[in-house]
Amino acid sequence: MAVLQGTDLFVSVGDDQVGFAQTCSIVLNTEIIDQNTKSNASKFASRRAGRKTGTISTNGLYDPSDTAQAAFITAAFADSAQVTASYGVANGTTESATNPRYTGTFIITSLELNSTDNEDATFTATLESAGAITLDTTGS
Repeated sequence: MAVLQGTDLFVSVGDDQVGFAQTCSIVLNTEIIDQNTKSNASKFASRRAGRKTGTISTNGLYDPSDTAQAAFITAAFADSAQVTASYGVANGTTESATNPRYTGTFIITSLELNSTDNEDATFTATLESAGAITLDTTGS
């Protein structure tokens, strides 16, 4: 079994990896539409799939001199921009040819910068989907 290491997975905004990340995750959801009526003979719920959504989260060390990280933070609030973001193995690596990468349009909905006495400054960010999320398994 070839298990992918967590250190190989990244969040990227545009073509740039979010620098100095320590963790990242993606959550994909399908909303449920309730179709129950009083006349349902069954005691089981009647449902169907609705909208799909996705959320990418990442946190890491805050380095304002890193241009990709600074652009990411600027897109979050100064521009309130929709960004193309992805979660997966970095493009161009050996692993990217065989592992999936999720890509879509996202809005950076939360950005937190933290500084604690005698510790490195950190950031935490959440991106929520603003359109379709595609799954690329070709490594391109």
